[in-house]
Amino acid sequence: MDEQVAEKVKNENGINFILPDCKAYRNLLMEARTSLQLQRDRANNDLLEEDRIPEYAAGMIRTAVGKASLLLDKKMAKFEDLVISHLNQNSDAQQVTLSDLSGYWALISIELKELEANFHEINALRGNHWEPKEVELPSVSIVGESRGDSIKKAQYHSPIVNSEKVALEVQRRQTALAAAKRRQKELMKAEEEHQCERNNDNKTHVAV
Repeated sequence: MDEQVAEKVKNENGINFILPDCKAYRNLLMEARTSLQLQRDRANNDLLEEDRIPEYAAGMIRTAVGKASLLLDKKMAKFEDLVISHLNQNSDAQQVTLSDLSGYWALISIELKELEANFHEINALRGNHWEPKEVELPSVSIVGESRGDSIKKAQYHSPIVNSEKVALEVQRRQTALAAAKRRQKELMKAEEEHQCERNNDNKTHVAV
Protein backbone atom coordinates (compact mmCIF):
# COMPACT_ATOMS: atom_id res chain seq x y z
CA MET A 1 0.00 0.00 0.00
CA ASP A 2 1.35 3.44 -0.97
CA GLU A 3 2.62 5.47 2.01
CA GLN A 4 0.72 8.47 0.62
CA VAL A 5 -2.50 6.49 1.07
CA ALA A 6 -1.89 4.93 4.47
CA GLU A 7 0.92 3.74 6.70
CA LYS A 8 0.68 0.68 8.89
CA VAL A 9 2.65 1.00 12.10
CA LYS A 10 3.01 -0.85 15.37
CA ASN A 11 3.08 1.07 18.63
CA GLU A 12 4.88 0.06 21.81
CA ASN A 13 1.89 -2.02 22.91
CA GLY A 14 2.16 -4.14 19.79
CA ILE A 15 -1.17 -2.92 18.41
CA ASN A 16 -1.35 -2.51 14.64
CA PHE A 17 -3.36 0.36 13.24
CA ILE A 18 -3.68 2.40 10.06
CA LEU A 19 -2.79 6.08 10.06
CA PRO A 20 -4.79 8.57 7.96
CA ASP A 21 -3.08 9.78 4.81
CA CYS A 22 -1.50 13.22 4.58
CA LYS A 23 -4.49 14.77 2.83
CA ALA A 24 -6.72 13.63 5.68
CA TYR A 25 -4.40 15.34 8.17
CA ARG A 26 -4.46 18.49 6.07
CA ASN A 27 -8.28 18.46 6.07
CA LEU A 28 -8.30 17.92 9.85
CA LEU A 29 -5.99 20.90 10.26
CA MET A 30 -8.11 23.16 8.05
CA GLU A 31 -11.35 22.26 9.85
CA ALA A 32 -9.86 22.59 13.33
CA ARG A 33 -8.12 25.86 12.50
CA THR A 34 -11.25 27.43 11.00
CA SER A 35 -13.38 26.42 14.00
CA LEU A 36 -10.80 27.64 16.51
CA GLN A 37 -10.38 30.97 14.71
CA LEU A 38 -14.14 31.56 14.78
CA GLN A 39 -14.35 30.83 18.50
CA ARG A 40 -11.33 32.99 19.26
CA ASP A 41 -12.66 35.91 17.19
CA ARG A 42 -16.05 35.70 18.87
CA ALA A 43 -14.41 35.76 22.28
CA ASN A 44 -12.27 38.71 21.19
CA ASN A 45 -15.43 40.58 20.26
CA ASP A 46 -16.71 39.99 23.78
CA LEU A 47 -13.63 41.76 25.12
CA LEU A 48 -14.59 44.88 23.15
CA GLU A 49 -17.27 45.37 25.81
CA GLU A 50 -15.06 44.26 28.66
CA ASP A 51 -16.47 46.93 30.98
CA ARG A 52 -19.82 45.10 30.91
CA ILE A 53 -18.32 41.71 31.71
CA PRO A 54 -17.43 40.56 35.24
CA GLU A 55 -13.70 40.29 35.83
CA TYR A 56 -13.76 36.52 36.37
CA ALA A 57 -15.45 36.06 32.98
CA ALA A 58 -13.12 38.54 31.24
CA GLY A 59 -10.10 36.74 32.70
CA MET A 60 -11.43 33.42 31.44
CA ILE A 61 -11.91 34.90 27.96
CA ARG A 62 -8.42 36.44 27.85
CA THR A 63 -6.86 33.12 28.89
CA ALA A 64 -8.77 31.15 26.25
CA VAL A 65 -7.98 33.69 23.53
CA GLY A 66 -4.28 33.62 24.42
CA LYS A 67 -4.09 29.82 24.41
CA ALA A 68 -5.99 29.66 21.11
CA SER A 69 -3.67 32.20 19.48
CA LEU A 70 -0.59 30.28 20.60
CA LEU A 71 -1.98 27.03 19.24
CA LEU A 72 -2.90 28.64 15.92
CA ASP A 73 0.37 30.55 15.47
CA LYS A 74 2.78 27.93 16.82
CA LYS A 75 1.76 24.27 16.81
CA MET A 76 -0.77 24.45 13.97
CA ALA A 77 1.64 26.46 11.82
CA LYS A 78 4.37 23.91 12.53
CA PHE A 79 2.02 21.04 11.70
CA GLU A 80 1.17 22.69 8.38
CA ASP A 81 4.90 22.88 7.59
CA LEU A 82 5.24 19.16 8.38
CA VAL A 83 2.31 18.34 6.09
CA ILE A 84 3.87 20.35 3.26
CA SER A 85 7.24 18.67 3.85
CA HIS A 86 5.59 15.24 3.72
CA LEU A 87 3.86 16.09 0.44
CA ASN A 88 7.11 17.42 -1.07
CA GLN A 89 9.56 14.74 0.03
CA ASN A 90 13.08 14.87 -1.38
CA SER A 91 16.26 12.94 -0.71
CA ASP A 92 18.18 15.96 0.55
CA ALA A 93 16.24 16.42 3.79
CA GLN A 94 15.06 14.25 6.63
CA GLN A 95 11.75 12.72 5.59
CA VAL A 96 8.57 13.48 7.50
CA THR A 97 6.52 10.30 7.92
CA LEU A 98 2.85 9.76 8.68
CA SER A 99 3.96 8.61 12.13
CA ASP A 100 5.48 12.07 12.69
CA LEU A 101 2.21 13.71 11.65
CA SER A 102 0.24 11.37 13.91
CA GLY A 103 2.39 12.15 16.94
CA TYR A 104 2.30 15.90 16.41
CA TRP A 105 -1.44 15.90 15.76
CA ALA A 106 -1.93 14.04 19.04
CA LEU A 107 -0.32 17.00 20.82
CA ILE A 108 -2.60 19.44 19.03
CA SER A 109 -5.68 17.34 19.79
CA ILE A 110 -5.01 17.49 23.52
CA GLU A 111 -4.92 21.29 23.47
CA LEU A 112 -7.95 21.45 21.17
CA LYS A 113 -10.03 19.44 23.65
CA GLU A 114 -9.00 21.74 26.49
CA LEU A 115 -9.87 24.84 24.47
CA GLU A 116 -13.17 23.31 23.40
CA ALA A 117 -14.09 22.97 27.08
CA ASN A 118 -12.93 26.55 27.77
CA PHE A 119 -15.01 28.06 24.97
CA HIS A 120 -18.00 25.90 25.89
CA GLU A 121 -17.91 27.41 29.37
CA ILE A 122 -17.56 30.91 27.90
CA ASN A 123 -20.55 30.31 25.62
CA ALA A 124 -22.61 29.16 28.61
CA LEU A 125 -21.69 32.33 30.52
CA ARG A 126 -22.52 34.50 27.52
CA GLY A 127 -25.91 32.83 27.18
CA ASN A 128 -26.60 33.53 30.85
CA HIS A 129 -25.59 37.22 30.62
CA TRP A 130 -22.17 36.45 32.10
CA GLU A 131 -23.61 35.09 35.31
CA PRO A 132 -22.72 31.56 36.44
CA LYS A 133 -25.69 29.23 36.44
CA GLU A 134 -26.98 28.22 39.84
CA VAL A 135 -27.03 24.51 40.49
CA GLU A 136 -30.36 23.40 41.91
CA LEU A 137 -30.03 20.71 44.54
CA PRO A 138 -32.71 18.01 44.48
CA SER A 139 -35.09 17.96 47.44
CA VAL A 140 -34.86 14.72 49.41
CA SER A 141 -37.43 13.98 52.12
CA ILE A 142 -36.25 12.13 55.20
CA VAL A 143 -38.48 9.26 56.30
CA GLY A 144 -40.25 10.14 59.57
CA GLU A 145 -40.02 13.90 59.06
CA SER A 146 -42.78 16.19 57.97
CA ARG A 147 -42.77 17.64 54.50
CA GLY A 148 -41.80 21.02 55.87
CA ASP A 149 -38.76 19.53 57.57
CA SER A 150 -37.40 17.96 54.41
CA ILE A 151 -33.84 18.94 53.61
CA LYS A 152 -31.99 19.36 50.38
CA LYS A 153 -29.03 17.22 49.68
CA ALA A 154 -26.77 17.07 46.69
CA GLN A 155 -26.70 13.61 45.24
CA TYR A 156 -23.39 12.69 43.72
CA HIS A 157 -23.11 9.71 41.45
CA SER A 158 -19.62 8.52 40.69
CA PRO A 159 -19.30 8.04 36.94
CA ILE A 160 -18.65 4.52 35.83
CA VAL A 161 -15.20 4.61 34.28
CA ASN A 162 -13.47 1.84 32.47
CA SER A 163 -10.11 2.12 34.21
CA GLU A 164 -8.38 -0.09 31.67
CA LYS A 165 -9.61 2.05 28.80
CA VAL A 166 -8.50 5.24 30.55
CA ALA A 167 -5.08 3.77 31.27
CA LEU A 168 -4.64 2.75 27.63
CA GLU A 169 -5.68 6.22 26.47
CA VAL A 170 -3.22 7.89 28.84
CA GLN A 171 -0.46 5.54 27.72
CA ARG A 172 -1.29 6.17 24.07
CA ARG A 173 -1.06 9.92 24.54
CA GLN A 174 2.20 9.65 26.46
CA THR A 175 3.66 7.42 23.75
CA ALA A 176 2.55 9.80 21.01
CA LEU A 177 3.97 12.77 22.91
CA ALA A 178 7.34 11.09 23.45
CA ALA A 179 7.52 9.96 19.82
CA ALA A 180 6.65 13.42 18.53
CA LYS A 181 9.30 15.11 20.68
CA ARG A 182 11.91 12.51 19.73
CA ARG A 183 11.13 12.83 16.03
CA GLN A 184 11.19 16.61 16.18
CA LYS A 185 14.70 16.51 17.65
CA GLU A 186 15.80 14.12 14.90
CA LEU A 187 14.41 16.41 12.21
CA MET A 188 16.14 19.45 13.70
CA LYS A 189 19.45 17.58 13.98
CA ALA A 190 19.21 16.33 10.40
CA GLU A 191 18.44 19.84 9.17
CA GLU A 192 21.49 21.22 11.02
CA GLU A 193 23.73 18.51 9.54
CA HIS A 194 22.36 19.17 6.08
CA GLN A 195 23.02 22.90 6.51
CA CYS A 196 26.61 22.17 7.60
CA GLU A 197 27.17 19.99 4.54
CA ARG A 198 25.92 22.73 2.24
CA ASN A 199 28.18 25.27 3.94
CA ASN A 200 31.18 22.94 3.53
CA ASP A 201 30.33 22.42 -0.15
CA ASN A 202 30.17 26.19 -0.67
CA LYS A 203 33.58 26.63 0.99
CA THR A 204 35.05 23.89 -1.22
CA HIS A 205 33.76 25.54 -4.39
CA VAL A 206 35.16 28.89 -3.29
CA ALA A 207 38.57 27.33 -2.55
CA VAL A 208 38.68 25.69 -5.99
